[in-house]
Amino acid sequence: MRIRILKSPTICGWAFFLLFLALAPSLQAEENPVLPKIFGYLQTWWTISEQVKNGIRQEGSSDPAAQEAFGFSLARARVGLSQSFLDDSLGFKLEVKLEEGVEPLDYYIYYKPFPFLNLYLGQMKIPSTYEVLQSDSQLDFISRTQISDRIPDWSLSRDPIVFDATSMTGILTRSRDLGLALKGQFREEKFQYFLMMSNGLGANRFISGREKKGFFVSNGPGNMFYGLRLEAKPLSFFSANRYLSLLTIGGHFNYNHHPNMLYNDERVVFDLNRISYSGDLRAELPYRLFFTSLYAGGKADNSEGSSETDYRYQGYEFKVMEKLFPEKLELGFRYDRYRYKFSNSNTAINQQKWTWGANYYPYKLIKIQLDYVLKETDDPELAYQDPSSLVYANFQVSWP
Repeated sequence: MRIRILKSPTICGWAFFLLFLALAPSLQAEENPVLPKIFGYLQTWWTISEQVKNGIRQEGSSDPAAQEAFGFSLARARVGLSQSFLDDSLGFKLEVKLEEGVEPLDYYIYYKPFPFLNLYLGQMKIPSTYEVLQSDSQLDFISRTQISDRIPDWSLSRDPIVFDATSMTGILTRSRDLGLALKGQFREEKFQYFLMMSNGLGANRFISGREKKGFFVSNGPGNMFYGLRLEAKPLSFFSANRYLSLLTIGGHFNYNHHPNMLYNDERVVFDLNRISYSGDLRAELPYRLFFTSLYAGGKADNSEGSSETDYRYQGYEFKVMEKLFPEKLELGFRYDRYRYKFSNSNTAINQQKWTWGANYYPYKLIKIQLDYVLKETDDPELAYQDPSSLVYANFQVSWP
């Protein structure tokens, strides 16, 4: 049975933000009008060399397929609009992706009555690893670690079981969900929290009953995604008008539970049970060295009350960055490992990467990255690809 996946944002969602934009100027003093801030960035990747071992031959001539990739691609194109009022106590953000089709990413309003209590309503990134919450334009390397790349999908609704495809297998969650969040900080940013309750389905997928069918039409009360991230900066202070944090300790825990949801075709009933967690340590060392370690893991289960968990995973990262010339040149090394196991398998699969990278900033709005990646896996189905390497560059322009 073929199940259609809804991708279009709701009309009422867009109408809400258009109305907010129309009413926003009334919140400002007429003698001091403030225009919305337009922001965005563009990333173009140049794959200089990537091994693509495949063993495939052309039909008829039997010519072997190329075993290496070389070319350019549009990695990310983002544009957004934001505005704040009343000394940033009230505001909104809207960001859309333009690559591979137009799709809204962030759209939320916020109210910040106190530093320790900020309220957000809309679609935004969920609590997760430190790297997931970083913007794609601010990553130390071109791509995220394997665990940070996967954990938002497995925390939300994407199904990792590709050999038994369901309506959830092809979902791209974009690390975001629609819901309500509380954020805050204490003691001059030394302690921060991020608490969220949301649908648990991923970006632009909704639960809305029969009045306006979303991705699911029924869901029991209280069956939601609940996430929490905490950060502490015990060694932080102000120096030369700059906030320095020599040590940051963080972590998150997510719980996503939805038994017996009814799909929008009103024929398929689906269980969703997800747990994820992480802990990270980030330190600033002498000689402009920055050290990061991360451990994360979780489980994804599609069967309520089953004795076996469908999918378990874990991963970790060790990273060192050196800012040779601040805001000009950075060098870095990273090792990350991802391990997963399906319930129908007796063995776990390991995937590991070694990454060396350089970042150059010729101008404050331009970033050029060059990475070399060595990959290895013990997956018997991918043994013909092992080991493989990748050399690629990222050319980024951002504004403002």
